[in-house]
Amino acid sequence: MKIYSKSFCPYCQRLITLLDVESISYELIDIVESPGQTALMQALSGNSGVPQVAVGNVIIYDYGTEETLVDDIRKILSRGTVTESNSSDLTSQFVFLGK
Repeated sequence: MKIYSKSFCPYCQRLITLLDVESISYELIDIVESPGQTALMQALSGNSGVPQVAVGNVIIYDYGTEETLVDDIRKILSRGTVTESNSSDLTSQFVFLGK
């Protein structure tokens, strides 16, 4: 799982804290320190806001709260793959990777 973030983003920091508390592993990509990743993130999701989470076969670009985002991440990790038929209970906005 990859978290696209900015070090000064309070929403990113809240998400990272929650993931750490839950012991959920992630790769942190600071798009300010790695500007080439910004273009990649935008190409994957079509959006520029952070945090964005690439997990399984989707990238989450919008969500309600960091807590609901972590809930969706847990669901996706347990499923392995998101499909049209098993995504109805996800509250976050996402796009499928590779489409």
